[in-house]
Amino acid sequence: LAAEDRCHLNGLALAEGATAGTSPAPKYVTALGETDARGGWRANKAKG
Repeated sequence: LAAEDRCHLNGLALAEGATAGTSPAPKYVTALGETDARGGWRANKAKG
Protein backbone atom coordinates (compact mmCIF):
# COMPACT_ATOMS: atom_id res chain seq x y z
CA LEU A 1 0.00 0.00 0.00
CA ALA A 2 1.43 3.33 -1.05
CA ALA A 3 0.19 6.90 -0.81
CA GLU A 4 0.04 7.39 -4.58
CA ASP A 5 -2.69 8.57 -6.94
CA ARG A 6 -3.18 5.58 -9.29
CA CYS A 7 -6.90 6.08 -9.94
CA HIS A 8 -9.27 9.01 -9.60
CA LEU A 9 -12.50 8.39 -7.72
CA ASN A 10 -15.06 10.95 -8.85
CA GLY A 11 -18.43 9.61 -7.69
CA LEU A 12 -19.81 7.79 -4.66
CA ALA A 13 -23.34 6.62 -3.80
CA LEU A 14 -24.11 5.21 -0.37
CA ALA A 15 -26.44 2.33 0.38
CA GLU A 16 -29.54 2.92 2.46
CA GLY A 17 -30.14 1.24 5.79
CA ALA A 18 -27.32 2.27 8.08
CA THR A 19 -28.16 1.60 11.72
CA ALA A 20 -27.61 4.02 14.57
CA GLY A 21 -23.92 4.55 15.15
CA THR A 22 -22.81 3.08 11.82
CA SER A 23 -22.00 4.65 8.51
CA PRO A 24 -23.74 3.56 5.31
CA ALA A 25 -21.66 1.36 3.03
CA PRO A 26 -20.68 2.46 -0.47
CA LYS A 27 -23.04 0.99 -3.08
CA TYR A 28 -21.68 2.48 -6.30
CA VAL A 29 -18.44 4.25 -7.18
CA THR A 30 -17.15 5.71 -10.42
CA ALA A 31 -13.54 6.27 -11.37
CA LEU A 32 -12.04 8.49 -14.03
CA GLY A 33 -9.24 6.06 -14.81
CA GLU A 34 -7.12 3.26 -13.42
CA THR A 35 -3.47 2.49 -14.10
CA ASP A 36 -0.56 0.86 -12.38
CA ALA A 37 1.58 3.99 -12.58
CA ARG A 38 1.67 6.90 -10.17
CA GLY A 39 -0.55 9.64 -11.64
CA GLY A 40 -1.06 7.54 -14.80
CA TRP A 41 -4.76 8.36 -15.04
CA ARG A 42 -3.96 11.99 -15.86
CA ALA A 43 -2.70 11.22 -19.37
CA ASN A 44 -6.09 9.85 -20.51
CA LYS A 45 -8.59 12.08 -18.70
CA ALA A 46 -10.77 12.54 -21.78
CA LYS A 47 -10.95 8.82 -22.66
CA GLY A 48 -10.78 7.15 -19.25
